Amino acid sequence: PGSTLTAVHGRLRVSSRQNVPRSFQTTPDKAWVDAAAAKRPLRVRPWHPADRMIPLGMTSRKKVSDLLTDGKVPSHRRSSIMVVTSGGKIVWVCGVRLDDRFKVTGRTRQVLQFSYHSNV
Repeated sequence: PGSTLTAVHGRLRVSSRQNVPRSFQTTPDKAWVDAAAAKRPLRVRPWHPADRMIPLGMTSRKKVSDLLTDGKVPSHRRSSIMVVTSGGKIVWVCGVRLDDRFKVTGRTRQVLQFSYHSNV
């Protein structure tokens, strides 16, 4: 089962899997998320200058703008960057980084696969 969320600059496909795959590949346009952590409704929106998240592998919050700078995302592309949110928290900066609070762990029982396709 899956669903598609349409955003200003693209669309997000969300697929659910009951079993956690032994291995999975994360690419810039694809992310795997712990379904129990990412409560619905999920929303896709442009990032805002005040947005903060806990980047995967980190323990403290970081501004999304700093994450884009660190990732060398060109300034002309930044306006088309979208974020997926759950309960007001950023789950994924599409194509850039997952939030650590939503990562797949050994305790994960069900996963969501996000696939983001930009029209820009």
